[in-house]
Amino acid sequence: MDVYSQIARIESLLETKKIDAAKEQVNRLAQDFPDLWYIPMFRSRIALSLNEYAEAEQQAQQSIAVNAENAYTIYLLSVAQYNQRKYDEALKHISLAISMDPNEPQFYALKGQQLLKQERNEDAEFVVREGLAINPDHEGCLNVLALAQNLQGKRGVASDTVNELLEVNPESADAHTNAGYLALHTNDIDKARTHFIEALRLEPDNQWAQGGLAEVIKATNPLYRQFLRFSIWMTDIGTQYRWGLIIGLLVVIRLLPFLVPFYIILLVWTWFTSPISNAFLLFHPQGKYLIQKEDKGYVTGVFVCLLLAVCVSLLALFTGESSFFLAAAGLAFAAIPINRIADSEQEKKSTFISFAWAASLIGLGIWAGTGDATASSAFILVAVAYSWVGERLG
Repeated sequence: MDVYSQIARIESLLETKKIDAAKEQVNRLAQDFPDLWYIPMFRSRIALSLNEYAEAEQQAQQSIAVNAENAYTIYLLSVAQYNQRKYDEALKHISLAISMDPNEPQFYALKGQQLLKQERNEDAEFVVREGLAINPDHEGCLNVLALAQNLQGKRGVASDTVNELLEVNPESADAHTNAGYLALHTNDIDKARTHFIEALRLEPDNQWAQGGLAEVIKATNPLYRQFLRFSIWMTDIGTQYRWGLIIGLLVVIRLLPFLVPFYIILLVWTWFTSPISNAFLLFHPQGKYLIQKEDKGYVTGVFVCLLLAVCVSLLALFTGESSFFLAAAGLAFAAIPINRIADSEQEKKSTFISFAWAASLIGLGIWAGTGDATASSAFILVAVAYSWVGERLG
């Protein structure tokens, strides 16, 4: 069998998801043509099919080292990096792939998905519309478009897009995932659960569906459900109005100092609801399977911090020692940055920023306790800054 026949055979096996047979055929090809750039490219595709993302990245880089002109291999590299949360690198490489081959809509779909992960929803919509200009029926671009519209609060047009996708392909895991998020964002928890479960039946490794089902499980807690609705509303109003609201609240509490405790309660609610709910997943019969492998350590750390905070608080109440209250506050605050590290591309950077924030907040809190007005203002400003923009700095 000549080289082109072998390559066509491997392509066919990968398309039909016969991974073991494809792997065997690639090994045969490597024996006959050891320096062929197709070999690491195929091995990258196989690794992606097996969720072996570090191996997929390595193989894609080997293929690029031999042939740097193949846009599809760079696309594979971007997929592998994205799934390892190397978001900046992934976005750089998919942009390069598009510049090399601007007529492949799947590249636009991946870039749109990556932009959504960075909460650049308007940019994501613009990018996938470029892909749809090439192929108006491209399912990947349409799914990203629907999700981008939903996350911008354009629920009507997003619903139309999702319904059209489900009519065309009712077996689409991405379409059911989109329908799930639409239902979740309109507070229809039961409908959201149905769609997410169907998406995971069709595609068990779909991370968007896993994350959606985790949100559904957490939303069974009334406190978290209200937090979710508040978060969705804050997203819907847009960045410009969000900052206007934050600045407006700061002005109000400066003019009406008696409202400061209520504002602090709002901040604490937004800080701790998510960590507590994530820790809750550890003990839920289905929720524990929805925690990503790489996140399990962080979620466990959140639970340990919160549990120790409660125990030390009880000890403080029993003994009356103020130092125990401070220790309990430190443990509780530590749970917040640990909870936020998991979604960060650069964990060390995020860890430093998050714990520096927690330490400064505790220090300012102690200083504010002396009655210093400057310390009180600084405490509020630091709290607000990290609550709304801190997690993006990691």
